This record gives sequence, structure tokens and C-alpha cells, in this order.
Amino acid sequence: MSTAGSKPLTFIQQVRQAYEQVVAAIIRPPRTSYETCHLGPRRFEFLGRSFKRMDFVVLNSRGHSLVCSRWQAVDSPARMLPTLIFMHGNASARVEALPQLSVCLSLGITVVSFDFSGSGLSEGEYVTLGAWERLDIRAIVEYLREEGKTSTIAFWGRSMGAVAALLYADEDNMLDAMVLDSPFASLRMLSEELVNRATSGSSIKIPGFAIAAVLRLVRSTIRQRADVDINEIAAIDHVAKMYVPALFCVVRADSFISNRHSELLHANYAGDKYILAVDGDHNEVRPPSMHVFVRRFLQRYMQVPSAWALKTRESIFSTLAPWHLTHGRILEEVFESTADQAIIDGEQPVGMSKELVNDVQNHVSTLFQTAALY
Repeated sequence: MSTAGSKPLTFIQQVRQAYEQVVAAIIRPPRTSYETCHLGPRRFEFLGRSFKRMDFVVLNSRGHSLVCSRWQAVDSPARMLPTLIFMHGNASARVEALPQLSVCLSLGITVVSFDFSGSGLSEGEYVTLGAWERLDIRAIVEYLREEGKTSTIAFWGRSMGAVAALLYADEDNMLDAMVLDSPFASLRMLSEELVNRATSGSSIKIPGFAIAAVLRLVRSTIRQRADVDINEIAAIDHVAKMYVPALFCVVRADSFISNRHSELLHANYAGDKYILAVDGDHNEVRPPSMHVFVRRFLQRYMQVPSAWALKTRESIFSTLAPWHLTHGRILEEVFESTADQAIIDGEQPVGMSKELVNDVQNHVSTLFQTAALY
């Protein structure tokens, strides 16, 4: 690999470059960039009720500022409200909560979403796929409980966010429910699957001991840079003693995290548990059927009074934002560009897209094939 007019890279340089790309894919994936306007209007009407968005900041245990948003009805039915905390996936941010807002707010609950440390607009250099993110969740939960406006608490996590939710829930038996969309059972298991997929079509035979040696080296580098042991990011080691009611959701054609992970977690989970399989790929929009099931699950375990629920329409189970003209309207702020309007309608692509997944597998393939040649 070289640019025009430059010397071709040596084998050692190619190996080093590929190695750095693999490490970066784990702890420094592309950071989602967005403006606060992409979170939608600060005031809007949804199914005949007025809502507001309030942004705030919480410090985690490492002193990083975590940017957060809360959506709730202007006229609260009680002083303390059931609250759902949404947790985004890798290479994503709090804007990932937008497609879920309509179905959640229709229940009469409050929704909080935030950027993990190292993601979106929050401070922090590295992403750790659940390890340090678990402590970010602790900071958010402690803030909400100390504030005194929150009653029951439920989690909705996707991918990395689902893993972080599981790791945190092991220490907090006061949670009421968790929606876990496409978590991985352990990072080591996921890493080995990625390596196998990336090298399966290679004409170069890569011995198992070489793969193990490279993975050990990656583990050591990540431990030095991000202060985390990737072998310890394993939700499967915790679920056998967890009792928070959990709904595991899998997409049948997931090209990044195989259904085997959720099935393994579900099979070993100790508490009330459900598993729901729907069509789609890892980063694709979830179908209305999933939102229908999630709404029933949350209403049951969050103990939301039925009188608080809004009169629903079929459109709330889609990914349309609550202020979409189909069932709502913006009360403040005018978005002039069509790009901004598309984003606040829930169409912003964030997270591990198929392109990002392919990039990761290409980096892995290049690393092992180049190393084998060398």
C-alpha cells in the first residue's frame, strides 16, 4: 500500500499499519458527529400532548463529561416518573434513541439518552465496548436517583449498549427491566468469529497459533492504551446470577454479531427472560413488530399506570420521530435544511453500518494475511 510518488510500504510497515487499524476498530472507531439540533425540537406535540427535551451533563467516575438528553411530557402526571435509559451501540451516539422515542413516550414514561465516554459529543479518548461504559451507566443512574424525579428504571441497549447494560445490571438489583438488542456474549468470542470470517476465504493458510498470538498482542496493546482487558468484557460470565426481567432481541440476518450470542445469553440468564427474533441486519431499522412487543414488555415491568398512556396510532410502532407530522408537530425551532429535517425524523445513519463492519473485517483480513506472508 502506498500513495503516488511514495515508496511502497515494507512488509513490516504493512503489518504495523494493519495492526493499528484493527486496534483502532476496537477502541477508537469513527466518532459520530452531530449537532444538538439533530436531537429534534426542544418542544413538540405528540398524540395531542406537549413534550419537551432537556439537555444536561453528568460527570463519570473518570471526570469525563457525558452529554445527556431527557424527553418527557410538559405536564407530568406525577412528581416521580418511570424512566427508560437508552444506550447506543458502537460508533454511535444518543441520536440513536430517536427511532424509539415514539413507542416509549406513548407509554407515558420519560426517556433519557446519552453519549458514552469516547462517543459522540461526550469527553473521553477511547471506547471499551462495555467495560468503562458500565461505569458511565452508573453515573447516569446515580444522577437520576439523587435528583428525585425518577421512579422505576428500565434500560434499552443496542449492541455495545446492551452489553454495558448487562455488565452494570450485575451490580444493581433495583432495575425494573432491560431490552437487550443484539448484545455479544463475550468480546473474545466475537473477536474469534470476526477473525474466522475475515480469513475464511483466504488462499493463505493461517495457523491457529499465529491467530492466537496476534489476538494476545492486540489484548496487550488495548490494555496499555485504554486500561481494559478485552478478555474480561464477557456478559456471559454474569447472566447466571442476574434477575432483572430481560427481553433479548436478535435480527435474523445479523452480519456482525451472530444470533448465537443472544441465544447463549438468554439460555443462561437466571431471571424472567424472553427472546424475540425479527428480520433485518445489525444496523438496520427494527420492524414495527419488535416495537409492539417491547412496548408490552415495558408497560408490564415498569409498572406504568395505563391511564398515563397516550391514545396510540399504528405509526408509533414505526421509527418516525414523535414530532413527525403523522402523529405530532414541532412547537419550537424551525429546521431550514432538508438534511436536518431528515435527521430529526430518525433517518440519520449511526452505529456499525454494513460498511463499517466490512472495514473491520478487511482490516482483520489484511493483518493476518500480511503477517502470514511475512
